[in-house]
Amino acid sequence: MRAIAAGCVVVGLLTGACTSGSDPRTAPEIPAASAEDQSSPAASSSPTASSAPPVAVPRPPRGRNDRAGRVGFAEYVLQAWIYALNTNDPEPLVSAGGRRTCAGCRQLARELRTREQEGWYVELSGVRVSSRKVDASGRSARVTLSVSLPESTSYHDDGSFRSTNPAHPRSTFAVEMTRTGRGFRLDSFGLS
Repeated sequence: MRAIAAGCVVVGLLTGACTSGSDPRTAPEIPAASAEDQSSPAASSSPTASSAPPVAVPRPPRGRNDRAGRVGFAEYVLQAWIYALNTNDPEPLVSAGGRRTCAGCRQLARELRTREQEGWYVELSGVRVSSRKVDASGRSARVTLSVSLPESTSYHDDGSFRSTNPAHPRSTFAVEMTRTGRGFRLDSFGLS
């Protein structure tokens, strides 16, 4: 499998772990870190504080080396990415790479450290997956999720409004993985 380039297509949400290339998502909702939809501060005349509930840490699945297992792991990686954006904590995503650092993970961790130092985060929920494509060869696989990213909002750590990020209804979240033991290792991920 070819590794996903860690070069970037900026989608307003992340400037580090993106790819150039083509891959997409819109039907069943992936439960995001925040289960409730937030209202857009852009719709009101004054900024409002975020009232997002605490964010749950996603748990990696124990899938078999079949289509369902690969898709389950790719959707976990998507959840871990959403969690990272909502919390500035890349650990669940980074740890999915095992002893190796996945392509895109260092850039994500660096970007989130910068955001944490600057005192802001992104609140993203309601991401939907419309299709899943699996290309596998032996223990390696690439899963491409067609995703719809709704409008998101950035907040300062004190909960005050920072900015609104536009929706990206036709995006691709690609995950490359290798089967190891009873699970998968994240080799790379990217959003385009």
